[in-house]
Amino acid sequence: MQTRLSGRSSQTFGLHGQSPLPKRLFDLSVATTLLIATLPLLFMIAIALKCDHRGPVFFKQVRIGYLGRPFNIYKFCTLWGSIRPDGTPLPPTKFCNFIRRWGLDELPQLFNIVRGDMSLVGPRPHTPADNHDFARHFALYNARHQVPPGITGLAQINGWRGPIQSSFDLKSRLDCDLLYINQQSLTSDILILICTVTRPWYWVNGPKRTSPETLSSCRTG
Repeated sequence: MQTRLSGRSSQTFGLHGQSPLPKRLFDLSVATTLLIATLPLLFMIAIALKCDHRGPVFFKQVRIGYLGRPFNIYKFCTLWGSIRPDGTPLPPTKFCNFIRRWGLDELPQLFNIVRGDMSLVGPRPHTPADNHDFARHFALYNARHQVPPGITGLAQINGWRGPIQSSFDLKSRLDCDLLYINQQSLTSDILILICTVTRPWYWVNGPKRTSPETLSSCRTG
């Protein structure tokens, strides 16, 4: 299903009366529960990373969040820049590629959710430099900041994750993000989380379709 975005300003996108309080309470309760439940996994990944390479375990970077506010995002460090004796960079290890492919490097962002920087579901946050560059290409880009950024989202369950390599990649993600903002509700967040967990083949290997699904497609498959 194609979305119609032409002729609309960023002010026309919104939550349609949805209060942010239920979303925040849902995020806080689920993220806290997941953080406690996954602590053993977090420790195992941290130890495995330390054994896998000599670089840092965690990665911190400034991203742009809700209402354009900057915040520090946390991830497991999987792209540590090891250098060969000849000066060329070493590629990521198989273990680092594995946890990146399956999104396990994003688990420390549960701390960001508890702190209030992020949500479970929402548009993925970008760096200030990327944010400025992307906004120059698409007038509606900054409308993404009307909701908190998320660990997963409508774009991600459609396979749009990883590096943005073309304007088509960016436009496809933006279409999904704006569609999510227009349809956002607690129910839609739950549906996207269910899709993320139960249908990893939708996002693990990248995009498989050229237009975003509606949120209702998560119900029917």
